[in-house]
This record gives sequence, C-alpha cells and structure tokens, in this order.
Amino acid sequence: MISRNRLKWLLPAIALCIALAGPGVARAADVTFGTTTIGTAVPPASGGANFLVMSGPYDALVTGTVSKLTGYVSADAETPVRGVIYADDAGAPGAFVGVTPEVTLTNATAAWVDFPFDPSQLPSVTAGNKYWLGYWIGGNQGHYSYNAVTGSEVDAVQPYSSTGLPAATFPSDNGVHDSQYSLYATVTPSGGGDTTAPTIVGSASPAANANGWNSTNVVVSFKCTDNDGGSGVASVSGPTTLTNEGADQTVTGTCTDNASNSASTTVHVSIDKTAPTVSYSGNAGTYTVDQTVAITCTASDNLSGVDPSSTCADVTGPAYSFGLGQHQASANVLDKAGNTASASTSFTVTVTGESLCTLTGQFVASSARYAALSARQKAVVDRLTVVACDAVGRITPRLQPFQAKLLVALYKAGVVALEREGWLSQSQGSTLINLANSL
Repeated sequence: MISRNRLKWLLPAIALCIALAGPGVARAADVTFGTTTIGTAVPPASGGANFLVMSGPYDALVTGTVSKLTGYVSADAETPVRGVIYADDAGAPGAFVGVTPEVTLTNATAAWVDFPFDPSQLPSVTAGNKYWLGYWIGGNQGHYSYNAVTGSEVDAVQPYSSTGLPAATFPSDNGVHDSQYSLYATVTPSGGGDTTAPTIVGSASPAANANGWNSTNVVVSFKCTDNDGGSGVASVSGPTTLTNEGADQTVTGTCTDNASNSASTTVHVSIDKTAPTVSYSGNAGTYTVDQTVAITCTASDNLSGVDPSSTCADVTGPAYSFGLGQHQASANVLDKAGNTASASTSFTVTVTGESLCTLTGQFVASSARYAALSARQKAVVDRLTVVACDAVGRITPRLQPFQAKLLVALYKAGVVALEREGWLSQSQGSTLINLANSL
C-alpha cells in the first residue's frame, strides 16, 4: 500500500501529468531524419579534438522541435562530445540551428548514444528544408563515422566549449569525405497532441452533368481543413486540369497538417468532347405507291454513348401510306456528355397506272377471303383485278383529259365491284380511288 505521506506528494505530480497530456489526446508520433543505419565498414578515422564534424544534407520530414540527436559511436574512454545542427546552404552547412549539452562518452562497446537537447532550448526545423547533423568534439577519442551510406562528411576546426555555442555560421570546411555519420535527429511535430487527420474535399469544375460526363476540359481542385484545435494545414495538392477524353479518369489529392497527419481523396472525371454520329441509309429517293419504304436511321457514340432522349427513328412502311408527294425525316442525336449531331433525309412517292394496278393486286391478295380460295377460284378473281387495272394501264400522257377521266372512271367501277364482292376492304377501296384521281 502507498502511505498517506507518499500519496500527498504523488497526487500533485499525477495531476500535473494529466494537465499536460490533456483530456484523452495522444501526442503525435515523433519523426526522425538523418541516417538510422549502421554500415559494415570499419570506422575510417578518429574524431579530432576541437572539430565540428558534420554529414548531410538531410530533408526534415515534418515541422517541429528536435528533442535529441542519436549517433552510433565506437568504444570510448571519457570523450566529451556535443551534438550540433546547422541549416543547409546550397549543399554545405550554413547557419547554426542548435547544440546539445555535453555528453561524455564512456561506452565500452560500439553503441547508439543519445545527445538530448535542453528542453528549454529545443531547436526548430521546418518540413522540406535541409539540415546537417554532426558532432562538436572535445577530445581525441572515439570513432564517429561508420560509412553507413555514401555521402558527404564535412569537417571544420572549431575550438570546443562545454557550455558555449559554436560559430553562428559554419567555419571553412576541412574537406568533403566519402562517408556519412550514423546520426539522426528525432523531431516532435508541431501541434503536439494533434493525431487527427485533416479533411480533404475534391471538386471538379465544371461539374459533371446528370449522366456523370463533361464535354469540356475539367479543373480538379482540393480543399483542406484541419480539425478545431489542430496543428493547422501544412500542404494540399494543387489544381489539375484534365484535357484528354476518357472515361473515369482519376486525380488524387493529399492534404497534410503540421503534425504530419494526412488524408487523401480521389476525384473521378469522364470527358467526351466528340459529337455522336447519325446518318440515314437505304433511301431510294423516289417510290411508287406499290413499293415499300425502308430507310434506316443509325446513331452511335464511341465514348459516353447515345442518350436515350435522342430522336433517330427508321422510316418504314408501304409507300402509299405516306401519301403522294415529298416527305422529309430528321434526327437529332445527343450523347451522354451533351454533344449533339443531326441528320435529315427526304423521299418522294408517285403513282403511275402500272403501280396502281400492282397495288390493287396486292390489296386483293392480302384479304383473308382470297387466301381461302382454291387456285382455280383465285384465277377467276385475278381476272376481275386485271379488268379493273386494264383501264388505268392504258392511261398515257398523250391522252386527252376527258379520255383519261373515262379510263379512271372505268377503273373506279372495277374497284367498287371488287369491294362489293369482299375482295377489298372499304379503306383499301378508298385509298385506290383517291390514288386514281391523281393520275
């Protein structure tokens, strides 16, 4: 059990920890940059006293404060060392950023050693900027370069101080060597307790139509917001303009806050800039009344497809049913992206004595009563049709009007007889008589 006296001094400490941690908020994970690997080569050289030895440059992955440097060093005997950071200046160490308190190396074997910064003087780094990491050596012992990866090592003479600061800008270097230190920085991202990813929303302009298609270039943009009390937005993907045609093109955007939390979203865009095609086929141009009109309308679109609201109807049916004279058909086609195309066609229906006679025979042969006759009986009816047709068959442009009218009258009488006997319907009879009046 914990005694009452001990509990009295524990409770304030517990309360302070809770206050610092905040209500249910976890601290963002630390992030490192530098060289975290150990090479297999033997250390190339000992560190010399009163030297700044650096390696880099390294990209800071997040914006935040550096809590410590960690380096891999060989067995040592009481060498004073301080970790140091300089900003990059065109590929070389530039401005001083921070230095750790002195650490005396006493490790018996090679090991990773931490060089913590003073909590009240934590240096800051900015995501995307480059930095150099190194040692300020106060003794002749120790191996610091472990050839972890090939890179730049820069040395410069700097009189050592256990409490003071090194030069504000890096001194003239003593050479660039083909090795890097196994040394990295640990960064606490800005925002501290922000572990919530920001919110990213993508949009397309102009917006797609009801079918999900565009017919012009589309600009995809992203908007990023961080949660209330968060670390704030650090970056968001810029706009992208889509100009090519294609279905279900994708653009992915990413948003990152200052605590390195990130979120992504994908916008889908379909673009069809090409108009559909529409055409008529099978049009003979001129038809006599005994012929059949069979004109086909064809519409197609190779990308978004033809919209169902399009009008592209075939023109089919017996020529006589359209009536004598010229007729026109038109089609208006829309694809699903809103592109349009149109087409039209025309044809003429005429009547001659011969075509009227043929149509008369077609009407008679189509009756149910005629179909029930024997071949012998059909021959008798056919002769009646021939008699009626003989009159109109003799109509020519050289006849006098009264002569043509007389022949038409004889034909009409034959039609009436065929209708009376049931070989023609009343509607068929009226159609034939009206056509005969046009001869």
